[in-house]
Amino acid sequence: MMKKLLFLLLLPLQMAFAAPVALIGVDSPGYQAVLQALKKLGHEVDTFDLASQGKFPEEKLFDYRDTTVIRLVDSKIPASGISSEEGDIWTDFLASMGTLILIADQLRNTGIMNSIMPEYTGLHFRKTHLKTHNILGQASDLISDDLNFQADVDADIDLMAFHEGNDIVLKADHQEVLGVKKQSCGFRMSAFSFKPEWLKASDLRKLLGRAVDWNMGHALVPGHKAPDFPVLALNGETTGLYNLIGSEAAKPLVLEFMATWCHFCADQLPAMAELRAKYDGKVDFVFINYRESPEKIRDYLAQHPEIDWPVYITEDGYGALRYGVKALPGIFILDASRTVRFIRKKVTSADILENAIDQVLIQSRFEKLHQD
Repeated sequence: MMKKLLFLLLLPLQMAFAAPVALIGVDSPGYQAVLQALKKLGHEVDTFDLASQGKFPEEKLFDYRDTTVIRLVDSKIPASGISSEEGDIWTDFLASMGTLILIADQLRNTGIMNSIMPEYTGLHFRKTHLKTHNILGQASDLISDDLNFQADVDADIDLMAFHEGNDIVLKADHQEVLGVKKQSCGFRMSAFSFKPEWLKASDLRKLLGRAVDWNMGHALVPGHKAPDFPVLALNGETTGLYNLIGSEAAKPLVLEFMATWCHFCADQLPAMAELRAKYDGKVDFVFINYRESPEKIRDYLAQHPEIDWPVYITEDGYGALRYGVKALPGIFILDASRTVRFIRKKVTSADILENAIDQVLIQSRFEKLHQD
């Protein structure tokens, strides 16, 4: 019986890792380099060779919303380019909480510029001739911290950057930006301006391992212990989440990852305020803000007096990574022992959350009765 129970508890985790990564591009040295790196990392990979298949796999793309897709573009291979129609499809994919890793040395001459994708993602391009001996990771970045690669590059490329909310991931030794990432309230995307074959196989594997991990988020499913992570309080003090909420608490906890700029979080707020009033004294509520300043949050709270529960900050985004939050809001209900009992990574009605909270309270009362 215990073996069967253990199997059932482990099954969600096994299923989470079973989802394959999709690789879309044209068979080439760079394509093969990425494929081999992913396989070395232990990922199952579904490949889509645009040259042999003759069309973009739109009908299958949305099967990968819970994992991630890698799209390769090589300026020397016209068939690998992104058309305006494909750019619009990517916009729909990202808007449905998909995640994308885009690797392209040049994009300005492809149809993507005539799609709505650049405006939706805030992605823009600047043509330059790059001559560098090093590709340098950025300190404290969740993808590239302490990753520094030797890469002798002498080529025309399109540098990529995000207008708003961007994080720099990689730079050349002359400080040109070669990699960026962005988490919005609807999607995660990372983009790199190089050819995979410019990096040694071991370096490409390190970078892809971090990028896929960031895009997908760590697997966290109901039944697992809620991870601890560093948080910044609004008074400027840094501590750990468990130091503030306790690893063993008397009451269940509703935890939401949010941001003041997230319109989906604004849509979620009335339900949270309603539930807070309904379960006052029975359930704790905590907001975890994604990478904003205490001053910004204090201004936000002044405009939203209905938020009478604690707000902390995952200053480096590590909390969102550990909980697998790829889009905001991310809502987690923890029982009194800090085991995750409910996960929803999108706007969720008060009725659904109320039912989930009630189930946790019933289970908590049952466990307490049998302990006594």
